[in-house]
Amino acid sequence: MIWLGSVLLLSASALLLWLNRPAAHWPGAAAARFAAALITALYALLAPWPASELTTSQLLLQQLSLYAALPLLLSVAAATAFGYDWSRMIWGRVLLGWCVVFELCRRNDVLAACLQLEILAGLLITLLPLMINRRVIYSALLCSTGWLILVAGVWLQPAWLSPLIILTTALLLIFINPAQRQQTTR
Repeated sequence: MIWLGSVLLLSASALLLWLNRPAAHWPGAAAARFAAALITALYALLAPWPASELTTSQLLLQQLSLYAALPLLLSVAAATAFGYDWSRMIWGRVLLGWCVVFELCRRNDVLAACLQLEILAGLLITLLPLMINRRVIYSALLCSTGWLILVAGVWLQPAWLSPLIILTTALLLIFINPAQRQQTTR
């Protein structure tokens, strides 16, 4: 099961990497999505290996993916939904800020609550196009349903819900978000 989740996450990350690869004019949002996809791709590559030498690296990349890359992707989604076009330098600082938030949450032992808030933020960010445009966008409704299911899953914490499944689902939901889709396609 872990191999399947890892392959799915790697595929979603590879798609995000390809769509946001460096170009002649590389917007800051694309660079931020590229960095987040690179972090999750590295985690997807290391996750299925049971070697004890890799345990620390696996944990570090898992937590970076959940508590830095995912919030960065959500921040990009929120900024693009509101029409902000920030530079790569600003997005680098945003990533650094999310790393600081992660470390503070880790030291205070509130990582589970942080993940719940991230998933809830994903739901709210998905609803932004509906609130801004004041019209029904069916892909946003579909995406919102997916976020609601993910919110319920993270709150109930079933044994089968691994970080690989959470990240894969979140990446795919961010990708099918109507506001994001307009920004990532070339």
